[in-house]
Amino acid sequence: MSDFRFGLGHVTLDFLATLGRPAGSRIERLAAPHDLDRWIAEAGMAAAPCASGQLLDDARELREAIRRVLDCAREGSPPGAPDLRLVNEWARRPVAAPQIGPDLARVSVGPDPVTGALAHIARESVEFMTGPELARVRTCAGCTLLFIDRSRPGTRRWCSMERCGNRNKTAHYRQKRRT
Repeated sequence: MSDFRFGLGHVTLDFLATLGRPAGSRIERLAAPHDLDRWIAEAGMAAAPCASGQLLDDARELREAIRRVLDCAREGSPPGAPDLRLVNEWARRPVAAPQIGPDLARVSVGPDPVTGALAHIARESVEFMTGPELARVRTCAGCTLLFIDRSRPGTRRWCSMERCGNRNKTAHYRQKRRT
């Protein structure tokens, strides 16, 4: 089972979830280059990425810049110029392009898979932070993850009902049974 969280509603939020922030601590899920490789592969962005230590540092730096810009966007305040510059620089980099191989299978051609994946994340983040779904971003009531609330009334409280929602309901049930 993966220790990465996917299904938060957008690749940007899935990428941000690679750094956990429970109760003032930090859980770094991209601790080594092979962790970044695994995340990219599990996210379906590349089959066999091979991150270097420098690309791991770049990924973490990009992730933190995206986090700060997203926080500012949600608050309606201007983001820092260095963060905007970094996200925009990554968004301008080339991404892999789909091509048809001689056996009629889909292949990707472009920069190395890690650089292409980070550029893709930056582009998607730009689209996300300037689009309509930004208003639907919520912080999970059971953990610190951000997710997109696509429920009709916009009142969802959990990043995942199977995870945080169930944990909360179980705790509430147990507490109720004790009293």
